[in-house]
Amino acid sequence: MLDLTGYQSEETFGAPMRYFILVLLIISQVACVGSSKTRPNLATYDFGLAVQPNPDQRLIAKIGVEEITAAESLNYQQMRYRLNYENTSRILFYADSRWSSAPPELLSSKLNTMLQLSQQPLNCSLKLKLQVFDQVFTSPATSEGVVQMSVVLVDKKTRKVLSTDLISASVAATTPNAAGGASALSQASENALVKAISWANAQAEQNPLCHI
Repeated sequence: MLDLTGYQSEETFGAPMRYFILVLLIISQVACVGSSKTRPNLATYDFGLAVQPNPDQRLIAKIGVEEITAAESLNYQQMRYRLNYENTSRILFYADSRWSSAPPELLSSKLNTMLQLSQQPLNCSLKLKLQVFDQVFTSPATSEGVVQMSVVLVDKKTRKVLSTDLISASVAATTPNAAGGASALSQASENALVKAISWANAQAEQNPLCHI
């Protein structure tokens, strides 16, 4: 006679196994929830609270300034940095830090607090396009905020390009992290905007088409 005392049917074996798998799934879900709770909060940076300068300290623009645009790679809230002492062409991103809005929006907001349009503006306008907006490390402990943007003077009526240039500004970061980079890029952006407006004013004054 065949001995069946050590034999288990598929149905009898399957129930405990299904229960065991269910328990494992529940444990894995609890572990995922627990890990998400312990993850550090995402730090968000901007250029700080806007402070309106005194009227005599505001930047006077003799021409209109069009909406600031940016290279496609800068139309995001990621905070970029480069380790130039390792690889000058590689772009990295902070995992737990970001901007409150995309860089061109941050610059536009800063420009609005700085700028005052002349009561008799010339017939030209300034186009600004952000090309570089990075924290650049020259060593593990040393970095700077670097801002570069192309500036284009155009005739308002014909949209003809009258003059172009590349404006750059850099400011040393006080700390080698996202917070230091944010502060340095805020000041570098202000310096770059001042340079851009000064360039545009000078170019417009010298160009006869801006006076028609």
